[in-house]
Formats: sequence, C-alpha cells, structure tokens
Amino acid sequence: MPSATHDRHTAPQPLETIGLAISGGGFRAASFSLGCLAYLHHCTIETEEATTETLLSRVRFIASASGGSFTNLLYATYLYTEQPFGDFYNALREFMKGDELLAQVFATLESDSAWEATPDKQRNLINAFSLAYQQLFDRALPPGSPHKHVTLGLFGNPDHLPPLRQFCANATEFRNGLTFRFQNPDQDSRQGWVGNFSLYLDPRQLSVTNKLRLGDIMAASSCFPSGLEPIMFPNDFTYTGDTPAGGLTQAELSGALICRNAVQQARQLHDNATEAQNQLAPQEQLDLTMETRLTPVAASQPEADAITFGLMDGGIDDNQGLGSLLLADARHRRETGHGYGTLIACDVNSPYMSQYALPQTKTGLLWNRSLRFWSLAAGILFALLTGTGYLWDTTAGTVLSTLGVLGILLVIGLNFGLYRTLQNLGDDGTWGWAATRYVGYFFTIPVGSLLQMISARLRSTVILAADVYMKQIRRMHYQLFYENKKLDNRRVACMLHTLANTFYTTPSGNTRKATSTASCVARYNLSPSALMQQIAADAQAMATTLWFDPAEVSGERRDKLIATGQFTLCYSLLLYLCNLEQKQPLSPQLQALQRRMLTDWQAFQQNPMWLVKTPLSK
Repeated sequence: MPSATHDRHTAPQPLETIGLAISGGGFRAASFSLGCLAYLHHCTIETEEATTETLLSRVRFIASASGGSFTNLLYATYLYTEQPFGDFYNALREFMKGDELLAQVFATLESDSAWEATPDKQRNLINAFSLAYQQLFDRALPPGSPHKHVTLGLFGNPDHLPPLRQFCANATEFRNGLTFRFQNPDQDSRQGWVGNFSLYLDPRQLSVTNKLRLGDIMAASSCFPSGLEPIMFPNDFTYTGDTPAGGLTQAELSGALICRNAVQQARQLHDNATEAQNQLAPQEQLDLTMETRLTPVAASQPEADAITFGLMDGGIDDNQGLGSLLLADARHRRETGHGYGTLIACDVNSPYMSQYALPQTKTGLLWNRSLRFWSLAAGILFALLTGTGYLWDTTAGTVLSTLGVLGILLVIGLNFGLYRTLQNLGDDGTWGWAATRYVGYFFTIPVGSLLQMISARLRSTVILAADVYMKQIRRMHYQLFYENKKLDNRRVACMLHTLANTFYTTPSGNTRKATSTASCVARYNLSPSALMQQIAADAQAMATTLWFDPAEVSGERRDKLIATGQFTLCYSLLLYLCNLEQKQPLSPQLQALQRRMLTDWQAFQQNPMWLVKTPLSK
C-alpha cells in the first residue's frame, strides 16, 4: 500500500498514484497488457518512509475494453482475494493457451447441464463464452473463500480497499449507442455508476448491482460485432440462487434499472435549476432535485413495459478505455483536489490501416453473361433433356434431368431472393420505391460485374466499420487525452507498434523520434535492438481473436506479446522520466527507479524475453 498521503491542495508526484487504461484487441490486448502489468509489478520504488513498493501497487484505477478486460478483471479478482501477483500472471497466461477457450465454449454450447443454473439465458455463443469466463473467475477464488462465484460484490466493500480502488470494464449499449461502464462503486470511497447518464443501475440498490457476475460482464465487454450476438439485459445476466445471497432475477434487474430520455431530463434539470436559482431555494430543494435524477422508471411509469437492451463490445465506443480513465481522473480531482499522478495508456491498436483495394471483375464466358441469360439457358437445357426424352430411360438421364430441375429451381430462387432483398430495403420509403423501380436492371448486368459490385460493397463496409470508424474514434479519444492541459507531465502512452520494425524504422517513426524523444533516445541509448523490433513486429501482426492457432503457438506469439508489453512499457516510462527531468530535477526515488529501468533496458536489449518466464511469486 502506498504510504504517501495528500490533502486537497497537494498533488501527487509522478508515478505516485497511477490510472491505467487498457485497450481492446482480443488475446493480443490481453497478452500485451499482461506484460505491462508484469513490468509494473517488477519495478520497485522507495517511499518517503524508506520502504519499497512496486509501481503496480500504486495503480488506483484501471479502465478496459474488450480483450483488455481479461487482464483488468482477473487481476482485480486475485488482488481483492489477497493472492500473489504471480498466481494471477500464471493463470491468465495459461488461460490464453492455444484454442482451449474455444473448445470449452463449444463444449458448453453442446452440454444441456451447463445451462441449468441460467434458465433465462439464451443458448447461444456469447452466453457460452460468459459461462466459460465465469469458470475462469471462479477458479481464481482461493480455497476456503466465502464466495462461491465472483460477482461485483467481491469488490464493493468500503472497508476493504486494496491498492486498486476501482476498475471499469467498458461495454456498448444498443439503446442509445453509448458506453456502458461496469464499475465497482460502494458510494463511499468508490464513486461512479454501472451504466451511463441515460441508462444505469440505481446506485441506491447496490444489493442488486453487487450480484452481477464477472463472467457476464466480461462477455458484454468483449462481445465482438459480427462474430458474436449481443448479450441481452436483463435476461442474460440472471441465474438461479445457489448462494446465501440468492440468485439474480429479471425482476430485480428491471427494478434497479433507470432509463431516461436525455433530452427531457436535460430540460427538466435546467428548469429545476433555474427555478431554484430564481427562488434562492435552500440546499434541501437542490438535494431534492438531484434525488429526482435517481427516480427509477417503475416509480414514475408503473405501467411501462420492462426494458430490454443489448450490450456489445466496449471497443465500439471507447476501445482504448481513455474516456473512462479521464472520467475517473475528473472524479478523483473533485474528491481530492487533484488527479492521479500519472495516467498510462496501454494500447495494441495503431492509427495506420491498409488501403482499400478494389476487387477485380472476373471475365470469361461464365462471367460475361447476365442472370437473365443463365436463367434462360437453364430453362432451354431442361426442355431439351425432358422434351425429347433424351436418356430418360437410363440412370444417367434421371440424374441429369434431376440436376436440371434443381438448377432451374436454384436460379429462380436466387433471382427471387435478390429481387425481394432489393425490394425490402425500404417498403415504406424512397429506398423501397427506387429498389422496386430499378431492381430488374440487376438481372441484365454480367454476373462478373454483379459479383464485383457486391464484393466491393462488402469489403468497403468491413473496412469502414473495423478500421475507419474505429481509428477515428481512437483519434478523438487521444485528442482529448493530449489536448487537456491538466494532464501535462502526467501522460504515458505505451503502444504495441512503437518499437516494431514495421514502424520504428519508417519515416513516421523517425519523425516522431526526431521531435520530442530524439534527445532522450540518444542520451540513454534507448534505440531498440533488431531482435526487439522483430519480436514487436511479430506481436503486432496478430489478428483480433480469442485464440492462438498452431502456427502462433509454435511461434510463441503469446509470450512475444507479453514481452513486447514489458519492454515497450520500460521504454515509454524511461522517455517519460527523461522528459520530466528536462523540466525539473527528479526526486531521489525517481532517479533510483530510472537507474533500475535502464538496467532492465540493457537486459531487454540482450534478451527481450528474459522477464516473461521469470518466477513471480509476490
């Protein structure tokens, strides 16, 4: 536990208290961030009382999205149950072995007994993942634990405050399109809602919130679009009662849910504030106004139907977790008079993307003809086969005729399906009118051109959703991160691509080094070795998946990602301290930390993987 204390007017020193954001990115993000936490645990620093503690013990808040939530939530589980960091490290590293998670998920999907305790859950892929995740967290409970399952209640005891005060796992709700934050509030030292401004769980009903299971939260945070279906609230978060606290029902969750119209609520708050100001209302009336904000839907609209909404990947709205980190920093500033000493972003995504390549149009006899032509040709062929009785008396003739019939039915079905799809784009609007009017032209276009048009649209839509939108949202969050003057001298960006040879030796990488970091790189010999750059490049090449395929297993990609998180954070922290000392002298404690990290950097230069398998028992 950190020993330094502050009043409302004393800001913490750099790295004295830390807020951390972990990006999404499947097992790539989980492995990289595991390396980041491992290096923070490895780094020790002296306190003013001449004791020693790790940098990880100074982390007060962690925000995450998608795959980064594996690291966030599992670390919190081991920390709050007072288990060694090494146990957490080994458990998560082992969990990400090969495709064992996928095997467990499909076995769960197949097993009837696996769903007995969750009768209201839909039997689908995302809920199979949630049950598998719950087993991961439940295995983390130590022998003799009073808890049977890991729920938010494990982290909401105001009398039990480990170094990590609060975590936040981002999801995205599909009612308003906003980030839905799963946090561990206790309304004492840990503030913040489960939800967002428009849709949240009543903070006065913590007994309900505390029964949310971490497996369901993890599933919501890592629910990849297109690959998985949304996890539905409240049904998919319920379970039967096999603990003293009982289960969690739809009625409980619906009763705790507050859903408000943001426009109407803003107008109401404005009117109330104006009226209170005009009447010089006492504090009690202002408190009543704030109390109105927390009125559940059921209290004001008793006849309203129960609200159901879908939740998906937290990376849709805030894949870096920076929005949640900045909100937590602002809360901390309001409560204590200052923010965290340092904010660290661990990010496996980059601002770069592969450009769009136009699909080529296939040519040739088959591709140059239209659907109408091939429909007519199939009809003529069938007429020839059946009308003349050709080969009808033989097995071959029967087969050919049958294939002819099936071919015609297939062509008719495809034609009709295409027609109805285009026609149903908007039966009641202008799109429906245009589709109905011009749908026939698609049957006269060469098949090769038609397929090229479809392929171009599919490919561009995937790039738009997976790259253009995601990277633009990423830029917006980093813009907020870097343009906020209150965060000056408090930012550390640890990005997976920074030291990869695919970036470090490029003009963009050199330009970056030539501006703010060139002098630090030269002064402390921080240029990465060729082996470090290659390992980082191999780590960066991993796709966003929840498995490692056989080639990745044999190539040790999981451990390369962990190592890249370790030596990239070492590099980023050394740059951070170097930039700080150019503005003011470092404290003796930070100088000693800098010397130890320089020794680590030299070891990484020689063997980038040296810390991955180092025993971690503390």
